[in-house]
Amino acid sequence: MIFLLASSKFEGSVPEPQHCLVFEDAPSGVEAGLAAGMCCVMVPDANLDKSLTGKAQKTISSLLDFAPEEWGLPAFQH
Repeated sequence: MIFLLASSKFEGSVPEPQHCLVFEDAPSGVEAGLAAGMCCVMVPDANLDKSLTGKAQKTISSLLDFAPEEWGLPAFQH
């Protein structure tokens, strides 16, 4: 439960897992985030078999493709 441990280290109150967003590049990391009750965005290696990317709520090819407004977060200011 590495993600629950990490979220417990935030300053202030500990957020509820469903209010946390995990970024992962590995299928096992996505599974860990989901097991913690968190939402997951997968940023897999281009060589990873696409069949291993289906569990994340969103899969993107680069962090540059992340759209925070899709998750109820403020949009990036350019």
